Amino acid sequence: MWLGRRVNFPPWGIPVVQFLNPFKTFIKSDTAGIIYQQIFIEHRQEYNDFIAIYTDGSKSSDHGSFAVVFPNTTFSFKLHPSCSVFTAEIAAVLLALEQISDFLEPLRGTSSSDVTGFTTPRYPSV
Repeated sequence: MWLGRRVNFPPWGIPVVQFLNPFKTFIKSDTAGIIYQQIFIEHRQEYNDFIAIYTDGSKSSDHGSFAVVFPNTTFSFKLHPSCSVFTAEIAAVLLALEQISDFLEPLRGTSSSDVTGFTTPRYPSV
């Protein structure tokens, strides 16, 4: 099961992750929803050669749940009632990253002449 996989990093070995956040200058309570929709559309147009993957987590009074949506596959899971919405959100991101990693794994052994300019770092377990 995907939750059984464990990867540990020492604090000094955690890779720096760079990401885009076009929403960072907006305050959610002060920003109309249409603004977020426009930013999202602009972002998808600029990065249209990337595969869009969507994650979501939620919490109700009787359980938590999360989902990950890929272009051709959707995963959804129900969580124990004690799980928080943060746990649900993080579980969705973790599953998405694990699925991406599993997809890329066969490419790690591919010669550079087969996949030009493609590199995937391999982080050791400790």
